Amino acid sequence: MIILMTGEIYLKKGPKIVMPNIEDYMDDEEFEAFIEDLRINSNASEELINSLIEEHEKDKKIMETGLKDYSGCDSFWMSIIEEEGIRMVEKNDFQLQNMEKVFRTKEEIDREFIRLRVFLEKAQYVGKYFKRTAPLDRIEPTGIRMRDINYNRGPVETLILYADDHLMLAIQTRKLLSYETKRFCIISPKYLEDGNYEIYGEVNNEYDDTGELYYAILKQLTDNKNKKLL
Repeated sequence: MIILMTGEIYLKKGPKIVMPNIEDYMDDEEFEAFIEDLRINSNASEELINSLIEEHEKDKKIMETGLKDYSGCDSFWMSIIEEEGIRMVEKNDFQLQNMEKVFRTKEEIDREFIRLRVFLEKAQYVGKYFKRTAPLDRIEPTGIRMRDINYNRGPVETLILYADDHLMLAIQTRKLLSYETKRFCIISPKYLEDGNYEIYGEVNNEYDDTGELYYAILKQLTDNKNKKLL
């Protein structure tokens, strides 16, 4: 029997599917009329028209299947047991305001989250570096198109520690002149799903003790005078 405790570390299992808000989306009939009007009443090139058709097909697929909302997938989460239920608090240093979610039962939590301890038991140790080989082009649930160059370049090395089919736990090292900082992080599934990444380098076994690793992550999340669990 698993007893839920305040201060347990969790990871999100994956993204949530949401229906997008793509402004000015046209159904097939409207779009065909629009393209016909372009061909007759404008000097639009065939290249431009073909690109519009391609974008329409992408938008059509998105409107049919929905978009993946990856918010919280690159964060650690911590549980707080309360009378009303279990409050899950996002821990992400790079956001002005972190999310909170309240669940009534362990079963509700298990549908969306996995305990870090369980992940470490099931995942495989990697100990190699990670980088993207191409920018990530994506559409936000708001309909905004984004070009994401995270993990492509910069003074940051990302060492994958443990990974399964959906999640990667890593440690990032940032070097600026003689100053070096390290932080544990989660690589969001959005950077993995298109396969445009590389895992490289010799195996580093420094972090293969799961017990020591868990408490090092716990220390990162709580050992700061400005951070509070509650």
